[in-house]
Amino acid sequence: IGRGTDEGNILQYSDWYAFSRMKNDLKELDLAAWNKEKVNESYYMSNMSNLEKLILPDHNFAIGDEYMFAGAKNLTAIQYGHYDADYKTLIKTDDCNVTCIGKGAFKHGYNIPQTTIQTMIDKAAAYAKANPNANKDGFKYNKIGDEAFYQCYKIKTLTIPDGIAEIGYEAFAENNIEDLNCLAAITLIGGKAFRDNKSLKTFTIGANIDKIDYEAFINDDKLQNLTSGYKIGTIGNNAFQACYGLNSVDINDVGTIGQDAFN
Repeated sequence: IGRGTDEGNILQYSDWYAFSRMKNDLKELDLAAWNKEKVNESYYMSNMSNLEKLILPDHNFAIGDEYMFAGAKNLTAIQYGHYDADYKTLIKTDDCNVTCIGKGAFKHGYNIPQTTIQTMIDKAAAYAKANPNANKDGFKYNKIGDEAFYQCYKIKTLTIPDGIAEIGYEAFAENNIEDLNCLAAITLIGGKAFRDNKSLKTFTIGANIDKIDYEAFINDDKLQNLTSGYKIGTIGNNAFQACYGLNSVDINDVGTIGQDAFN
């Protein structure tokens, strides 16, 4: 999909039923020919429950704020490439250039490999860092969107690199993350962003964080230590509630601690 899209969008929001009766049958979706840098209003590609392989373009490619590939429960391979000038031959390069990860982008991506997710995050962070004025037209390149990787169970170790400024609401909720490394100067870790990560043991803070919002780590009952030599501006209400394994909190500087933050 995507050939001949020099003028306008190939699919409009009104066409979101375009694949409705074949969503349960699709195994492979090839978007390598898509020659636009943005995709939004894309519910029509969500809930492809048996999708196994996704091919994205290898040029700069922003995934819009509309649950684009949400519900792809059997997705195990995301590849990258482009077509030749005649759109006849697919040239796979595995060169990921995802620049934006929007709301619900891969929600319920139960089987997406950890390395695939980390690569997308790293690329988006690098783009945001190199293009600090890119946020516009509803796209936030320096944010991991709300629910973007909700229930992506293959994530075990996660690094938030410099360039990401905001982690959205429930962005990584109900996963199996064991080790979380936050190297970015974060403006906001959103509400419930990492809730119910029952395997989370370590949370390493490598830069200042303006705000950890409400219930951000609630029910992460294996989290043992919270240590930061940096400043945390606000720890929101119930942020670490029911983290029963938390036996050490050592924060260099914190502005406000909300109600029941460590209840």
